[in-house]
Amino acid sequence: MRDTATKASACGKLIEAALGRGGEDNITVVLAEAQGAGLTPSTGGG
Repeated sequence: MRDTATKASACGKLIEAALGRGGEDNITVVLAEAQGAGLTPSTGGG
């Protein structure tokens, strides 16, 4: 999702993916960003 312009569009893409894989209802997306001293930068391999 790093290449997504906004958090809202990232959530939209995740919801579309869930619906495309058979999700019918009650799809929930939680998107968080953490920054600060002592955190290790992501390698993007998730």
